[in-house]
Amino acid sequence: QYLIGSRPLLTQNVAELFDGDSLFIDVNPNREDEVGWMSHYINDGATVTALGEEGVLDYYTRSGLVKNCVHVPFGPCPVLATVATRKIKKGEELLTTYGASYWLDVLAPDSELDLTEAIQEEAMNTAKDIYTSMKSIQVTYQ
Repeated sequence: QYLIGSRPLLTQNVAELFDGDSLFIDVNPNREDEVGWMSHYINDGATVTALGEEGVLDYYTRSGLVKNCVHVPFGPCPVLATVATRKIKKGEELLTTYGASYWLDVLAPDSELDLTEAIQEEAMNTAKDIYTSMKSIQVTYQ
């Protein structure tokens, strides 16, 4: 139910929507820099700048327009893969969508947001994008 952040943005369990698969991201911003562990430098292309439905929907629109990659679970936790969602030009900044939950926790950690159908739909679209990208890569364990 939580993509990034500690606030639920869906009234349904994400696993129920995606064939029982779990969908979560475990990110450690304190990890030492080393090859293969650099995705924590990828920024969101937008932020939630106002509380309420309009601010959240504006965020999803702006972030979605510039996003060119997503972080997906890849192998045992906490391993992630960063997957391109479109062609990326050499030198272009990698941008992802953290999700409104992350920014609402930053902007107003103690506030409660009315989870309107429009907000839930955008949160679901983000979850579907991550899930689709996750299914596009394959992990083989031996």
